[in-house]
Amino acid sequence: MEATLGPLRNAQLLEQLKAQSEQLRKLSWKLIEVQEETLRHVARDLHDEFGQILTAIGVMLGRAGQKGLDKESVFVHDVQQVKKIVEDTLQTVRDRSQIFRPAILDDFGLEQALEWFVQQFSRQTGLRVQFQREMIDGFFPSEEAIHLYRIVQEALNNVARHSKAQEAWVVLKERPGELSLDIRDNGAGFDLGSQMNRTTGEGLGLMGMRERAEHLQGTLSIASAPHKGTVVQVRIPLKRPAVRPVAERVS
Repeated sequence: MEATLGPLRNAQLLEQLKAQSEQLRKLSWKLIEVQEETLRHVARDLHDEFGQILTAIGVMLGRAGQKGLDKESVFVHDVQQVKKIVEDTLQTVRDRSQIFRPAILDDFGLEQALEWFVQQFSRQTGLRVQFQREMIDGFFPSEEAIHLYRIVQEALNNVARHSKAQEAWVVLKERPGELSLDIRDNGAGFDLGSQMNRTTGEGLGLMGMRERAEHLQGTLSIASAPHKGTVVQVRIPLKRPAVRPVAERVS
């Protein structure tokens, strides 16, 4: 009797684990969807509302400095300084809004969005990042491309925070039936078998990257070793030909 109940209990436990795993996967994806919706709203608010306010302030300060006052006066000098601060803040707001949800991704596609992001990331972090691409005439829809963009964001953020690398590479290649994305660095690397190398934040970041790749019916893998750098490899199947947006075709 006991011999019969043992396999039955194991089968029940296995089914429970599968159900819990599926629930966790759905919850994880729901969090990703909420994140994207939140970032979309934040980007729009920053670009539209705060951007318009700062632009208006800059215009008013410019007029204030042209009221027939002595150009060498302390007041005019102070106004010019404040105007410069407003202009710098406006540029920062625009940059942040693009990082949250890049309009270039919707307008011109994944290639241009990644090229822009790599340049911004290099400038802000000091890490030399090279972007290489070998694309055919296909186009990855923005609602799907955003997930590859986020994977690159997370991977490069991890490189900048943890790898001690001086250089990194983002390589995007399109082959018949497949899109490949590699993010590699020349940093310290780590032992894949050692859980001591993973903080909670890194674990959650990796989980999100895997969820995004799997949502696109693809895979994500990591290759690393101490002193050998790290490579994040993403492979996404391309099931249908796609057309680039008009903005890109006419540029």
